[in-house]
Order: sequence, then C-alpha cells, then structure tokens
Amino acid sequence: LFGDSGVDTNGIALPGDQGTDLAQGNFDYYAVVVPTNNSGILRTRLDAISGNPNLYIRAGAAATLSHYQNGNYGATLYDRNLTASGGSEYGNWVPLNGRFETHLTNGVWYLAVRAGGNSNVRYRLRLDTGSITNLALNGGSLTNQQMVAGDWLYYAVQVPTNAPVNWNVTFSVQLGNVVMYVRDRVPPGDATTVTDLRDWGSGYDYKNHGPYPSYSSPGTHTLPCPPLRPGNTYYLGFRAINDSTFAVSCNTNGGNIDYTNVIPFYGGFISTTIPAFGLMKYRVDVPPDAVRWIHTSTNASSVWLYLDQGSVPTMTTADNWYSVNAANSSLDIFLQTPGYWPWQPGYSYFLAVTNTSASPQPFSFYLNGEGLGSGPFGFSSVSRLGNGTIQLTMQVVPGQNYQLQTSTNLMNWSALTTITPSTSIYNYIDSSSPAYPVRFYRLLEQ
Repeated sequence: LFGDSGVDTNGIALPGDQGTDLAQGNFDYYAVVVPTNNSGILRTRLDAISGNPNLYIRAGAAATLSHYQNGNYGATLYDRNLTASGGSEYGNWVPLNGRFETHLTNGVWYLAVRAGGNSNVRYRLRLDTGSITNLALNGGSLTNQQMVAGDWLYYAVQVPTNAPVNWNVTFSVQLGNVVMYVRDRVPPGDATTVTDLRDWGSGYDYKNHGPYPSYSSPGTHTLPCPPLRPGNTYYLGFRAINDSTFAVSCNTNGGNIDYTNVIPFYGGFISTTIPAFGLMKYRVDVPPDAVRWIHTSTNASSVWLYLDQGSVPTMTTADNWYSVNAANSSLDIFLQTPGYWPWQPGYSYFLAVTNTSASPQPFSFYLNGEGLGSGPFGFSSVSRLGNGTIQLTMQVVPGQNYQLQTSTNLMNWSALTTITPSTSIYNYIDSSSPAYPVRFYRLLEQ
C-alpha cells in the first residue's frame, strides 16, 4: 500500500496544499496492490480542497459509472464508495464476510476519483493500512486516544484458547462521541459505504449465539464466552461520530472456560467415567486441510453431548450439534463445502458432555477425522443413458484432485478428465462411450 504523508523524505512539509485538479464529471484513476498478508483494512482519506470529489473503489478492475459488466450502457460498477459532500471523508474498508474472509481480497485494487456536483474540484487522496494498536486482554490501558469525525481507531486483543469466562472492556469519553464495535479475525469497519458497517453482529459474521451488540455508551461492557471465540484475535473498532478524545482499558474475571482437554482430529479417542451430574469439557482443533468429521460415542441415554464450532456450547438445542436423551451418538459431515456454516475446517470445535443422572456413567468417544487424500472415493453407480452414453456417479472428497481414466483392454489407460469436486457426489457423462463396444473406467486420486 502507499500513503500520501504531505512531507518529504526529511520530514519537512511540502509546499502548498498538495492538491490535484479535476474537471467537472471527469475521473482520475489510481491502482494499489493489496498484498496477501494485509491487515484487513484499507484506509482512505479524501480531502475536498474545493468542489465535491467522490471516490469509487473496485478490486480487480476499474470502477465506472457508465456501463454494465457486459458493456451495455446505464449501470455502475464499483465495490465501495465515498460520496459525501465537502470536507474530509474517511473510509476504513474491511472484509465483507467475516465467516469466510481472513483478509481483504489481495491483488490490484482500483480507485477512481470523480469530480461530482456542478463544478471542477481540487482534492487530495491518501491511503494507508489503518491504525491498529495492540492491547492486553487483562490490564491493557490506553488514554488520550484522539480521532476526527468519521474516522476509526483499532485495538487488537489476543484471546487465548483457554479464554476467560468474562472479558470486560471499559471506555470513557473526554471529548466528543464514539461508538465501539467488535469483530474477531478481521477488523470491523466500512463495507460498501460509511453507513454500511461490518462487525460481529452483522449477518455476514454472526457465528455463535449472540448477543452481538455495538456499544455507544461509555462504561464497562462485558463480553462473555460464549459468544467470545477462544484462540482468536479480536478487534475493537472505535468510530468517531464527531471529533473525539477517549480512553480504553481491558480486564477479565470469572475464571477461565477450561476446555483444555484436547481430542486429536485424526484418530482421537477418550474413555472415561463421568461422575453423577458431572460435566466433561473437550476441544478439537480442526486443521485447515480437514475435509470430513466422523465421530461415534458410546454412552447411556442420560449422557448428553453438545458441540459448537468456535466457542463454548450453550448446552441447549441452539448448539451446532447435540445428542440428548439417546444412547450413543454419531456425526458424519463434510467440512469443505463452500459457504456451509458452521461446518468448516481451520476452526476449533468445543464439546461438552454432561451426565444428567445421579450415578456415574461410562463414556467413550472416537473421532476419525479425514484430511485431503484420506477419504473414501470410488464409483457409486454406472448407468447407460438413452442415447447410449455412460453416466458415472462417483463418491469423492470435496477439494481433492482426481483423474478419471478409461481403457478398452485394462492395460492401456488414457485420461478422460481431471476433476476437483466441490461436493461428495460427482456425476460425469462419457459422451464418447457409444464408439466403443467395451469400456473400462478407473478413478485415480492425485
């Protein structure tokens, strides 16, 4: 990323207002490369020295107000925009979907400044990566935090895997008015406009069971676990309603969640006896390349199980999965299906097992997780269609690469196609099969 500091390499202020002139209705275009390891914020500042400049941003292609994607006239093409009138406008642009995005889309982003209104404009455009300050989870404190109206300041807080039961965030305002927003993994901030915001409570982020408020009143605000997600970086984002000075601090209380017994994802096994009315707590750290969760348990119907992705189960039917009033349990589910929340790889899963009876109960649990290359695959069925072609139905592991091969003699094989399926069932029609009296097939994992 780049920034316009207004000073030279010796720190001396450059002469003049450093503005750029633009004729009414015209555009200036800029390009910036957003790296793969970006912080999740692209901050823009657009100063209107005169007139009304507007900013349009698009990732991967230039923004336009003139045509559709296919070139037809009459539409607009941009991802984000700043279009208020006059003064300085601030945008702190963040990922749109906190469930599946861990950073801004990398690559070339294009910024278009247009002279809006009924006159020429003179403007200044600055870019940077936002202001993020580390803050300790317990005992962190900062005072005299200052920002101007419409801008954001950020604080990164690391929540450990053995998270506190309660995380308390306190802020006070000495001048102005601020609102605090919370988000894990990526910062809160502006999505498509400065009124379209993303934080942990937006529909694109809602991960566990809430509540997920924002905080407009100074004071102490308690963030319990759940919905707090252990083992994640949390971002506190403060947005200034007007020019503001504030202070922020953190502390914890209530002990820790104590989900410190870890069950391995691959071949994990436990066998224990749960005391009368007892509770056992376990955590499973699912690796990023995991494709399938398969577990079985042996237990009496008085032993109830609750599983939640990312945070401590509520031990209610609101949890992601549960087994109550039933002897034994099982769960077999794919983890690589795009957009299938909450069953995704790369997260920690938390298992609570409670004995609801007045006597000790035996309990065993086996987790046979699968990663890329470890799942079953093969042909489910082979059928001849009405036109003589062959349809092959295959059971596969989503995300794994396969090559489908054919032969007429079981000795010489040739490739028909290479596939990377997104679902566990994949159908392929061999349109060349009518030309061969005998046709053999095999599926190779790559």
